[in-house]
Amino acid sequence: MTNTELNDICTRRVVIFDGAMGTELYRRHIFTNRCYDELCLSDPKLVAEVHADYLRAGADVLTTNSYGANRLALKKFALSEQCRRINERSAVLAREVITAVAPGRQVLLAGSVGPLDVKLQREPDWEPLLAMLLEQVQSLLLGGVDFLLFETLPDLESARLARLTMQRLGTETPFMLSHNIPDSLEMAEIIKHRLDLGQDDLPQPFALGLNCGLGPDRMLDALETARTLTSLPLVVQPNAGAPHTIDNRQLYLCSPEYLSTYAVRYVNLGARGVGGCCGTTPEHIADLARSVKPLGRQPQVCVPKVTEKSAPFLPETPLPERSALGRKLATGEWICAVEMSPPRGWDAGRLLAHAQLCRERGVDVLNIPDGPRAAPRLSALATALLIQNQVGMEAVLHVCCRDRNYIGLQ
Repeated sequence: MTNTELNDICTRRVVIFDGAMGTELYRRHIFTNRCYDELCLSDPKLVAEVHADYLRAGADVLTTNSYGANRLALKKFALSEQCRRINERSAVLAREVITAVAPGRQVLLAGSVGPLDVKLQREPDWEPLLAMLLEQVQSLLLGGVDFLLFETLPDLESARLARLTMQRLGTETPFMLSHNIPDSLEMAEIIKHRLDLGQDDLPQPFALGLNCGLGPDRMLDALETARTLTSLPLVVQPNAGAPHTIDNRQLYLCSPEYLSTYAVRYVNLGARGVGGCCGTTPEHIADLARSVKPLGRQPQVCVPKVTEKSAPFLPETPLPERSALGRKLATGEWICAVEMSPPRGWDAGRLLAHAQLCRERGVDVLNIPDGPRAAPRLSALATALLIQNQVGMEAVLHVCCRDRNYIGLQ
């Protein structure tokens, strides 16, 4: 497989990726004190069962059970010397399952490469780290993977380390970079920073991905930003929502139908690959495949890149200068306010006459409630504008947020 071939596959149809391996093994009674990657050697039948279940669910891409199979992670289990054997066996095992379960289908095998558990910003020398990743990817390729999947990348440095590894590999092996985006108010800026591949001469991935870190809902927000930043195919693999602690277990309560609903939205926004990450099961992927595959032949959505223009900075207007009400608030004066409900019909003549009387009696502002007593009335916004324009009094507009969305408020 080459970058061009894989890019073409993603362009022609929507590709279904498999779901979680680690949480699925945990669900099948493998406790967290075990090395999950080593199960490819000690319990290959269990790993093969998970792969087979994802294939039967409709997955087009299987991911090897090698996410943490680097020397640094394996060292905690005294398994560093088994690194090459574990990675090669993970690929061979998955390939055997593909041959046995789906011999007539085009199923791609992705070699999973997780991030190294180090702070790259604090590492002056990346050579030992490159050697670790190179050992892992060479073993996966020896086992027969179609492409390499650097997944759950926590920062831009990890993505750069992955690309340096591919450069050091010295072949045109296709690879994909999938980023773990944290849920924060700065999510859009983080995505812009992460997906920037720069203008360097490092190898380019055939696709970019977003996985882990976010549930289906917030992943939709992340995709809306990512789709405007790259022309490469995007693969989306959310978690099964946030985990809930029940009897000291981390359980995911997101139903397959819930994930599928969002998977359809991902495809409609232009995603060319969808799957699942932590907490997702073969049941999630089965429902997702049934919902998404009928959409698979629709053309890729091309979104023009938006260039943001900087706006001139305007200083904040001091409160006393904003209005007569602002001046009184700033000086601590007493304020006289009267509430007036919008009229039940279109004729606002009586209301305006009462507003004029209030002005003559020294009332400072008029409060205009939104939908009082749940009766059909003139718009509160229109009423406030009429009072300000025709009477010259300031109006305080109330907004009842129930059943209101952003577009409606505009």
